[in-house]
Amino acid sequence: MAKHTVSYSRLAGLLLLFGMAIRVNADISELNELTAAVGDYAEYTAIAETIRGQLRPVRYTTLSAGMTGTLLEVKGSPGRYVKEGDLLARFDCRAEQAERDVAAAKKEGAEARYRVNSRLAELDNISGLELSLSKAELAIANSELKLIDVRLSHCEVRAPFSGQMVSKQVQSWQFAGMGDPLFELVDTSRMEVEMVLQSRWLHRLPPDTPFNLTVDETGATIAATVDRVVSNIDPVSQTVRIIGVPAAMPDNLLPGMSGQIHIGTASASVIP
Repeated sequence: MAKHTVSYSRLAGLLLLFGMAIRVNADISELNELTAAVGDYAEYTAIAETIRGQLRPVRYTTLSAGMTGTLLEVKGSPGRYVKEGDLLARFDCRAEQAERDVAAAKKEGAEARYRVNSRLAELDNISGLELSLSKAELAIANSELKLIDVRLSHCEVRAPFSGQMVSKQVQSWQFAGMGDPLFELVDTSRMEVEMVLQSRWLHRLPPDTPFNLTVDETGATIAATVDRVVSNIDPVSQTVRIIGVPAAMPDNLLPGMSGQIHIGTASASVIP
């Protein structure tokens, strides 16, 4: 009987030790998970504190010469505001206009010839071939006139949208070739915020995530939200570009200004 009592006591002791070992292992596992979570958060916080954002225009363009010729007039200067439709440059198109006059006269003659041949065809006084040829001549004359009109449409360079002229590469009486850059325009009324983030933190910035941008140059804080992610991860740096949309755009902000990104807050549109 004593032997059985000792055996039961040993068994109980072993079970107690086993339970304690399991509990210790569980505590260690929980501690490891907590440590990993804390490290994970600390790393994210460190990365978030280093995220920089830059303002970039939604609309910007380089206006190039659509024809070859001499510029009779060039308007505007860098830093000046232009309105949509404003005349920026005008080419010397006297030769093209003369060509149009010739083409218009040819079209008028082709129309007259086709009208006469159509009337003769009704009287059965002309062959079908002659009627078809006169119709083709009229079509050619129309096409030639349209082609010259397209060339004439490049005689004037007008602003495609309202914005600021940031560069001007030509002057009046300068000769420009087709495709030569003339002006650079930027629409400063609509801008986006572009930031670069480590790709492993992409899941923390889904669309509509609020954030603030504190602009270095002005000190203002702009509220914005994530609009989209550029679907291309840089294979070397493992970074991804994220585009945000500001809630409001004050007049004193310019494209290229940059600042610190603060994730998870967008309490005010503009904080001075």
